[in-house]
Amino acid sequence: MKGKLKAVFGIGLTLVLLASLTVGLAAAPAGADPGTLKFTKLALPQVGEDGNYWAYPDSDVGPIATSSDGDTLFAAVDGGGETWQLMKSTNGGYAWKATGFDDTDTIVDVAVSPDYADDTTVLVATENLVYQSVD
Repeated sequence: MKGKLKAVFGIGLTLVLLASLTVGLAAAPAGADPGTLKFTKLALPQVGEDGNYWAYPDSDVGPIATSSDGDTLFAAVDGGGETWQLMKSTNGGYAWKATGFDDTDTIVDVAVSPDYADDTTVLVATENLVYQSVD
């Protein structure tokens, strides 16, 4: 009798699990329109504001990375063709400061640790090397 009860219970449990999988597949899509994005304009600081600038005229902005909280951003900026710098914003992009990182090789990627609030780890990849923050 115990064997039949286990078999019936096993079959029943399998059917319930399969039914629960199909419920997730038939769910209606989220209410947001996937083709529509909303953007907010940010006023960029002007060149020359002491310690509070974005980029010089004729410079290029490369990869941008953000911390998991969205407040700390890092941006690679070509400082006029001689060196690439890593800029940092701690207020969601309203003000930027130089981090002290610069390299003559093009910065091709920037990554921020998912635990940035605790470990402050940032990785910067150039054409030839990968750098990891140590502070």
